[in-house]
Amino acid sequence: MKKALVVVFALLAVGMLAWGDSRGPIIIRSDGDFTEENGVISGSGTPEDPFVIAGWEIQVPPEAQFGVYIGNTTKAFVLRGVRVIGALNPQGAAFFLEGVSGGRIEDCLVESSHHGLVLFASQGVTVEETYFLVAGLGLQVIGTRREHYRHQIDQSNMVNGKPIHYYFGLSDDTLGGIEAGHITVAGSQNVRLVEPRVEEGDGVVIAFSEEMVVEGADLFRNRGHGLMVLSSPRTLVRDCPRIANNARSGISVWLSPRSRVEGCGVYGNQVGIYVNASDRAIITGNSLAGNALGVLVTGASQEVEISDSLFYQNKTSVELAVAFGTLVERCAITDADVGVQVDPEALNPQVRDCSFIYSGYGLSIRGSEGVFERNFIAYANIGIIFEETYGDAFPVANVVRHN
Repeated sequence: MKKALVVVFALLAVGMLAWGDSRGPIIIRSDGDFTEENGVISGSGTPEDPFVIAGWEIQVPPEAQFGVYIGNTTKAFVLRGVRVIGALNPQGAAFFLEGVSGGRIEDCLVESSHHGLVLFASQGVTVEETYFLVAGLGLQVIGTRREHYRHQIDQSNMVNGKPIHYYFGLSDDTLGGIEAGHITVAGSQNVRLVEPRVEEGDGVVIAFSEEMVVEGADLFRNRGHGLMVLSSPRTLVRDCPRIANNARSGISVWLSPRSRVEGCGVYGNQVGIYVNASDRAIITGNSLAGNALGVLVTGASQEVEISDSLFYQNKTSVELAVAFGTLVERCAITDADVGVQVDPEALNPQVRDCSFIYSGYGLSIRGSEGVFERNFIAYANIGIIFEETYGDAFPVANVVRHN
C-alpha cells in the first residue's frame, strides 16, 4: 500500500507540469543540433543561460532507440518537464546522454518504457524530481573512469516508486538500512553499506572505489545485476542472506582484484557469482542454488579461489572460462548437469577435496596443466570426462589422481 501511494503521489506531482505538444524523438549529436526543430525553446548554451528543452511529450515509435539522445556536446542544457512514453527498445533508453558535461534533467517522467536514463561516459550531470516507470533499468551510469560517475543525483528521483540513492566521493562512512529502487556508491573509499534492500529495481553498484564493505544485503528480483562491483579493488561482500532471482547475476566482480565474497546466499540468478578480470578474488563459504551458472571465472582472472561453498541444483556449478591458476577446493556440489567445467582457455586449474553427488558430469576438462585430486564423485553419469575438442583445443599436462 505504501509503495502504491508513493507511485500515485509521484505521478500526481509530475502530472501538474504543463505538458506541451506531442512530438517524436529528439536527437542531438553535436552542439549545432541544439535548435528549435530539436525542441529547444530558449537559451544560448552557457552555464548562466543553458539551452532549455521543456514541456514536450515524446511518443517513441517502435523502430526508434531513444526518446531523447544528446551526445558529444559541450554546451549547457536543461531537460525540464519532458515526458517520454514507449521507449521499448532494450538497446536504448528514454533518455540517453553520451559524452556530455554539466547537463540537467528536471521534473521529467518516463513511462511505458524499457530503460529510463543512461549516462554514458558523461560527467557533472544533475538529475532532480524525475520518475522512471520502466520494465528494465531506471538509471544506468556507464563509464571507464572515476569522473564518469561524478554526478549529482538526489533522492527526489524514483524508479518504480522507490527512491534512487546515489553517492559519490564518500570516505570513512557508513550507510545503513537503505531501502531503494537503485543504490550507487562511486568514487569512494572505506565505506560500509549495511543491510541495503533493493527489490524489483536496479540493484546496487559499487564503482571506482576502494576498501568497500557490503554486508547483509537483500537484493531480490532486480532487472540487472543484484550487486555490481566495478573497478573497486579489495571490496568485501559478506553475510548477505538473499541475493536472488536477479536477471543477470547475483554478484558481479569486475576489474576488482583481491575482492572477497563470503557467507552469502545466492539463488536463482542467471549467474550466481561472476568474476571477470579480477585477480586473486576469493569466493568462500557461500551457498549457491538454482542458478543457471553458479560461479563463472573469466576475463583472464588469475589465482581466484573458490572454497568451502555449497552448490545445489545449479545447471553448471562452476565454469572456468578464461582463467589462470584458479583453485576450487572443499566444495560440495550436488544435482548439477556439470559440476566443474574447465574450458580450453583455462590454464593451471586446481580442483581438490570436493564432493560431487548426482551430477551429469562431475568434472568436464578441456583446459591444460590442471591438477584434479582427492575429489569424491558419486551417482554421476560420467565422473570425469575429457571432452572432444575437435581441434578447437589441445588439453595437455593434466594430472588426475587420488579421486
